[in-house]
Amino acid sequence: MSRAAILLVATILLGGCERDAEPVLPEGFAVLAEASADLDGDGRDESVRLVGRGAADSPFREDLCLVVGPSAHLWPLPSAAAGGYGPQLQLVDVTGDGSPEIIVTADTGGSGGMVAAAVVTARPDGKAWTLHTVFDSESGPRPRFAGALVDGFAAEMEVTAPGLPRKQESLDLAARREIYLQTGVYDEHGTLQHKVEIWGDALMSLTPVAASAGGPGLQAVQQARGTSNADRLVEIRTLMVWKESQWQAVSLTLTPIN
Repeated sequence: MSRAAILLVATILLGGCERDAEPVLPEGFAVLAEASADLDGDGRDESVRLVGRGAADSPFREDLCLVVGPSAHLWPLPSAAAGGYGPQLQLVDVTGDGSPEIIVTADTGGSGGMVAAAVVTARPDGKAWTLHTVFDSESGPRPRFAGALVDGFAAEMEVTAPGLPRKQESLDLAARREIYLQTGVYDEHGTLQHKVEIWGDALMSLTPVAASAGGPGLQAVQQARGTSNADRLVEIRTLMVWKESQWQAVSLTLTPIN
């Protein structure tokens, strides 16, 4: 079944079935992870299943979807989190409204160590569930950074996050001297031989946390890189809380990677 053929509605009908009944999935789909929690405050747990397709000889799973309750209807995750390796499912309240959100993460593969992620709310609407994405790893809010390597085996960068003061960081890269000399990035006098911009704003992890201010939230981790994926310069940790129907950054921590 192609992704285009998957039901693209965010309302999952419960019908008259028991909520803990096992759903019948379309051909080729399998349950990859399962959890349960009281999503609607009625004192009873609802089951949430993460399902997807994939070849038996590959750990990669695609067409990742959510199934709530006994329904066989599939709610496709946003394209940013629609596939990956070792997908995981958590039910945690990260918006502070007292109801758990559905958090899905999966490794993207490759040498970058990046993850695909989505945070989804599931709210009752009569005999239906309405699902809505409140964060995904492609369009979700997170700090933006810019900078470049400079003469003297060093780098200068600037990090901005909505609602927080701009941060500037000077990095001492002397410990990378030999590899930079071997690859022709610097000469022996520490003179930069060509422009190298700092890049890499993709997510490395997304974790639910008990925020120190404003209730529960999410911690997003990124890594700024220099000459390649392996040239990891700074880890950027951002704590976000849900306020006024949007994510707001409440703290930003930069840690140089030696």
